[in-house]
Amino acid sequence: MKIKLPTIVLQPLPQQHIKALDGLRGMAITLVLLYHCYGYLFHFGWMGVDLFFVLSGFLITNILLKTKFKPKYFRNFWARRILRIFPLYYFSLFIILFLLPPLLSKFDFSYYHQHQLWFWAYLQNWLYSLEGWPKNHLLHHFWSLAVEEQFYLFFPLCVYAFRKKTLLLFCGIMIVSSIVLRYWGASIGFVSPFEYVLTIARMDALLLGAATAILMNMDKGRQYLARYTLPVGALSVVYLLVIFALTKNWFIYNPYFAKLGYTIIDVFFVCCLVVALMPKNTFVKRFLEHKYLCWMGKYSYGLYVYHFPIYCISRVYLLPELTKMLPMPVFFVKLVNAVLVTIATIVISYYSYHLLEKHFLKLKRYFT
Repeated sequence: MKIKLPTIVLQPLPQQHIKALDGLRGMAITLVLLYHCYGYLFHFGWMGVDLFFVLSGFLITNILLKTKFKPKYFRNFWARRILRIFPLYYFSLFIILFLLPPLLSKFDFSYYHQHQLWFWAYLQNWLYSLEGWPKNHLLHHFWSLAVEEQFYLFFPLCVYAFRKKTLLLFCGIMIVSSIVLRYWGASIGFVSPFEYVLTIARMDALLLGAATAILMNMDKGRQYLARYTLPVGALSVVYLLVIFALTKNWFIYNPYFAKLGYTIIDVFFVCCLVVALMPKNTFVKRFLEHKYLCWMGKYSYGLYVYHFPIYCISRVYLLPELTKMLPMPVFFVKLVNAVLVTIATIVISYYSYHLLEKHFLKLKRYFT
């Protein structure tokens, strides 16, 4: 008996803002928050970073393809990225490296002070791949910002140099290279967590998103996506469920994920992205356009930057006090702590956007 999947209809990407993509970004940051703040309940939340990568690769490549033949292609793209990313990144880095150490005597900041040039240069993911994670966790999560920034630096050159079909081939070669490196990177000197944080090892997520953007800008490409998205998505789900059935965990360093599995997760998110791009008013589209997800998507950058330092600080200073104050099992005390961290993160991210980020975003109009 044949299983008939629903039909996908795709149209050329509209020029206007796609609200469902805000919802996808909101889903990504929600997964990350669940993983870091409620990790004892949501072991799979780390996959949110992969969704961020796929979405970034798609959006950035679509922008580059649309502006490739416009004047000041490189200047405009890089200036707009700088205005979006640098202010909050360097603001938070300054706070953590220079303002927090005198206030947080229980944290050892020596590692970050000794290696701070890696962070100022957006190269910390290479540092982690050569030396491993530092004991002070406050800036662990900045590795993904480094990966994206490095992608923004080199990929505009690729889009400018290659035609669409050649660019697709390049994406395919680099995706395979990412998988190969995750298998054999340890043999050439990289250490854990290089499989998860090294730029080349994680380029598959960004380039799968990029390849989706290229296909969406080609008539035949949209036909391929319409035909194969649902079956490929179903197969990726089957693969992930089989891995879970065999290993009984969703942990980030599960070797079945840390090799080929990361790419399968990215393929699944590509399929989610394509479904979100459908013009039809489907249940998935309505879900992704929900005001909660879109709101989280709008403030996702600040939420990502602030949440983990707040959580790490709360674990050392707030959680012990809550344990003394609240006569309840440890599980519920941790839950209270996580809820307070979530609220604090949302409040700080909201004001950070309106007091800092928004003013730099207004300058983007000079680079169109």
